[in-house]
Amino acid sequence: MSPASRSAPRVLHLIHCLAPGGASRAALELAVHSEFSSTILSLTPARSVMLAEAKAMGVAVVDCSSMADLLARIDAADIVLAHTWNTPELFSLLIGQLPPMRLLIWVHIAGRAVPQVVPGVIIRRADAVVATSERSLAHIRDAAIGRPIEPRLIQPFRGLDAFFSVARSRSDRYRVACVGALDGHKLHVDVITQIARIDASGLRFTFIGDGPWRAALARQAVESCAVGAIAFCGWAADMPTALADVDVLAVPMPPTSWASADLAIMEAMAAGIPPVMLCPEGKSDLVTDGVDGIVTEKEDQFIGALSVLGRDVSRREALGAAARATAMTRFDPRHTARAFHALWDAMLDMPKRGHAEVELSADSDRWRHGRGARLACLAYADHWSTLAGSLSRDSKVASAADAAIASASELVLAPVAGGLMHYLSAHPDDPWLAFWCGLVFSGMRLPLRAAAMFERARLNGFPDTYRLDAHASATAAQVVAVAPVKRVGGAGDARASGALSGP
Repeated sequence: MSPASRSAPRVLHLIHCLAPGGASRAALELAVHSEFSSTILSLTPARSVMLAEAKAMGVAVVDCSSMADLLARIDAADIVLAHTWNTPELFSLLIGQLPPMRLLIWVHIAGRAVPQVVPGVIIRRADAVVATSERSLAHIRDAAIGRPIEPRLIQPFRGLDAFFSVARSRSDRYRVACVGALDGHKLHVDVITQIARIDASGLRFTFIGDGPWRAALARQAVESCAVGAIAFCGWAADMPTALADVDVLAVPMPPTSWASADLAIMEAMAAGIPPVMLCPEGKSDLVTDGVDGIVTEKEDQFIGALSVLGRDVSRREALGAAARATAMTRFDPRHTARAFHALWDAMLDMPKRGHAEVELSADSDRWRHGRGARLACLAYADHWSTLAGSLSRDSKVASAADAAIASASELVLAPVAGGLMHYLSAHPDDPWLAFWCGLVFSGMRLPLRAAAMFERARLNGFPDTYRLDAHASATAAQVVAVAPVKRVGGAGDARASGALSGP
């Protein structure tokens, strides 16, 4: 590339939706601190609050562009940066025929479990791949072998000045907070039981956030007799002020958590609040155990750490001071921008590559299926091949796959977070997606929802009518006297409510 063209390289950020959340914040912060010309393109309608925030920060945003305009912008960009997690809108774009470009994928999820995984076929489309955490890097490293540029870790950070200046209040109570969505992707299923087991006087545990589990969690609090210690305050418009009344941040992650670089942890540490984490791997990219917070792998360790800090004020204050020092030295968005500048400079030395459409070839041994079902099979291929098995014409293979789908966690539905309901909303006429959703609802003992999905599959032309009739009949039998089974720690009535959110 000539020196003249290098003077103002254009970076086009592609994101599923510019919405409150870590990935959108990362895109905005990178655009603000970058020396490159940056435009963010939201593939689905951006949230008004984020459009206003982007405008205040001076970041150009294109909201929900037409396909023709989108392809033209990709063609004109020097570098295309796809902020990536599992969404049908982004994956459908990335596997399609695309103009010559330099494609960089930044993976914003840990990739522990379905639905939030990124398949190898998506990774292999990129010229370079970046992870947001060590766990995320481990997830993508094998698929990224052979890319022109080796995969690397670049952590996203945001400006934390408002949190560094938080003046924390004093209290006789032990104030613990959990910040984020109240759903199965963010919270451990036994979080209320864990709170009830904290051995510290004057405990007040506050959930700052909202989501589909809120009502069920409140009921569990009453049943556990811990209701007097637990409060739900919803989302905080002014997070620095909310954190001024917090002593410890609790992070009770479930084994399937997609969290990769948790913004709430960074904000709390900047405010001088030590995090106590229950983490599937027992380690964190942000917190050094025993230095600026506590990282645990088992529930008893998590509860014990929260109990100890409730009794040892000097210990939690020392951890909090170290947490703030860590945030001041490490959590700087300029570090992120410099790392990307070096990567972008290397990419500009490469020619643009054209991208033919990924062939989602039909298999004669499978039942007829459309693009929506094929896209879902592709998205989950590396972690959940069961969907592909359900397409088999071999009745034994298909029956085993259907049973496995019916026994899956309701989290695989995830209406706006890469789950089957999300794929169905993007491909509303696909009979297989409706059928699979029906199987999950049936396994959840929600027969009315299952029946509606099976009928939707029938109306949309489901090809294996004998099999569909069998499942519909079994579902009709459930309606007689089966109450919903609370398979997720009492949050059963909130499952599939449509409120699960993305990164």
